[in-house]
Amino acid sequence: MKLVFIVLCFLSVVSITRATDVLIYTKFGKNKGQFIHSCVMPCAQAVKELAEEKGLTAVISDDPAQMTADNLKQFKAIVLASTNNEIVDTDDQRNALFGFVENGGGLLSIHSALASERKSDRFRELVGATFVTHPPNQVFDIAVVDPAHPSVRSFSTNVWSGWKDEVYVCKMATNIHAIMTVDLAPLKGSEALMKKGFRLVPVAYTVPFGKGRVYVVALGHNDEDYKKSAWRRLLQDSLLWTIGKDGDR
Repeated sequence: MKLVFIVLCFLSVVSITRATDVLIYTKFGKNKGQFIHSCVMPCAQAVKELAEEKGLTAVISDDPAQMTADNLKQFKAIVLASTNNEIVDTDDQRNALFGFVENGGGLLSIHSALASERKSDRFRELVGATFVTHPPNQVFDIAVVDPAHPSVRSFSTNVWSGWKDEVYVCKMATNIHAIMTVDLAPLKGSEALMKKGFRLVPVAYTVPFGKGRVYVVALGHNDEDYKKSAWRRLLQDSLLWTIGKDGDR
C-alpha cells in the first residue's frame, strides 16, 4: 500500500512538471483608456486547438510569473494572443521573454500583440514595428508577396481577396521579411496615412532576433474569424514555422 502511494505521488509530480510545447500568453494592460480586444480568448483557444492538432501541447496563461528564464526553457514557442500595452510586470520578466527568443525560441505575435510593451525599445526590435494607427475595420485584398514561405503554403493564389479586418500601420524595422502586404490606396480612412508616406503595409512578416524565429501576423481583430479555415491554417502554419516544423502538414 505504501509503495502504491509513493508511485501515485511520483506520477502526480511528473504530470504537473511535464514540459509544454507552446505558451499562449494573453495578458494585456488594464489601465484606464487602454483598449482590450474581445478576440483575445477566441484567438488563444484557436491556437491551442491548432497546436494540439499537430501533436503539440499548449497552455493558455495571463500570468506574468510564467516569464522566467527557467520556466520558459520547457517551451518551444510563445504565442502573444492579441496582447496589448503592458504584458509583464517587471524588467526581469521582460528580459526573460527576450532571452527566450534570442536563445532559439519561437515567437508568434498575433494582431495587437505588436503594440504591446510600447515603452520598450527592445520589444520594438522583437516585433520589428512601432504601431502608429489603423484605418477602420473593412474589407480589403491581401497580396502574398512571398508565396514560397511555409506559412502561406495553403494559399493557392498570390491574392487573398475579400478579407475584413484592421490594417495595422506601423513604422517598420528595415530588417523584416514581408510575406503578406496590403495596399492602403483602396482603403477608406487611409488618405492621411498615405500623405505621410505609408502605402504598402506588411501584415505578415518575419523578424530576425538572435537565434529565434519571430513571426508577426497583424490580422485577427474579429472574433468570428478564428473559426474560418483560411485564417486558422495561416495561424497553424505560422506557429509550425516558429518552432522549425516547416514541413509538417
